Amino acid sequence: MGTFTGQDLPEKIEELKGTPLYSISEELSSVAEIPGAAFLLIAPQDPTKALLVVEQETLPADLAKRASKPIALSGKKESKKSESLAAHVKERYELELKSDANGDIIVLMVQPQVSDKAEVVEEGSDVDQK
Repeated sequence: MGTFTGQDLPEKIEELKGTPLYSISEELSSVAEIPGAAFLLIAPQDPTKALLVVEQETLPADLAKRASKPIALSGKKESKKSESLAAHVKERYELELKSDANGDIIVLMVQPQVSDKAEVVEEGSDVDQK
């Protein structure tokens, strides 16, 4: 699929690349009111554009601990009516959420990311420590 640039997306999305913003998952998940853990996928070439991503069956507190580094996501596109969510993201993070022609927010629904390479940043931990 390539890199997220704010482009229109098909119903089924394969290997969409971008930079995740995991640290806001707890706040964003409560505002989004969608089961799972929400985060934003930022368009690398235009960091004012973002896609709402929901990782199903994941707790926002667990997602918020992940290191934000470039990823590729696959999942299903859905839409959600929520002017308050779009306004919240614009006001708080100065980002434009991807929306459809009706003004509904585009949501990429993904399965839990299971990887032995997944890095978790724990509070008080020292990465260089052995």
